[in-house]
Amino acid sequence: MLANIMMGQEVYLLNSSSSSDLIDLFHIYEMDAFEFLMPQGKKSNDSLANLMTGKVVQCCGEVSAHQTGKILDLILGLLGRQDTSKDIDAEIPGLLVISLIVAHVSGRTTELLEGSDQDCFIVKCYAKATQ
Repeated sequence: MLANIMMGQEVYLLNSSSSSDLIDLFHIYEMDAFEFLMPQGKKSNDSLANLMTGKVVQCCGEVSAHQTGKILDLILGLLGRQDTSKDIDAEIPGLLVISLIVAHVSGRTTELLEGSDQDCFIVKCYAKATQ
């Protein structure tokens, strides 16, 4: 998989089983897991949504949609293996935020969010960031 991505080949890692695993991760992590990303004293849905909005704009200006698709594939590969190693547990909330940002830029949010509950914290923040 990594070799295919590095060689520029398209790799869509979001099959139905990995999609449900990712959606499960979206539901596991609530606001307190994302506090490290928010400005001190401004811990709310709006803070994370504002951060995501800024990062989407920044990403659009710096990275192509094709490149962000590759980044998304790499993140999905990492998240798909999170149950085999506890080494990335602390990184999962950040990877979830990044996955939504690069999915947005690459045009793959429908693929990423298909079947997700719109009431989970990170999906609400993403919806607010992109409205």
